[in-house]
Amino acid sequence: PSHGWRLKKWEGLTADSDEVEITTTMDENKVVTAVFEPIPQYHLEIKIEGEGSVRKSRSAVKYYEGTEVKLWAISSEGWRFVRWEREGALDVPVSSVSVVMDIDKEVTAVFEPIPKYKLKLFVEGEGGFRVSVGSDTKTSNGLFLEK
Repeated sequence: PSHGWRLKKWEGLTADSDEVEITTTMDENKVVTAVFEPIPQYHLEIKIEGEGSVRKSRSAVKYYEGTEVKLWAISSEGWRFVRWEREGALDVPVSSVSVVMDIDKEVTAVFEPIPKYKLKLFVEGEGGFRVSVGSDTKTSNGLFLEK
């Protein structure tokens, strides 16, 4: 079939068939018609709740029926991915998911801010300390750290 079309059925045989390949015995003149139909296309709308973005394996406005689209949630700095939502049917807490297009779909990537905590460090007596936060290391006799 041409791009965007699929075989719907064969007509003109004793029994119509939707098989891609057919065999018939030529014992008389026959008229056989291959009937094609357009493959339905569906819209995938991506919404974002919070701060982040979504990358798709296939970027298109509409997708042919049966197309699998993989989605990756990418958190913005200071945010973390929580879950995917789709009309109440999808509640998946992993950052990547595959969606098979069989209807128009709306998928939401939900992000939440990463909590920030304060750490107060004090020294009593003689001595000091070293604090590592991520790739930063700080040494002091008294420190107020916010990250």
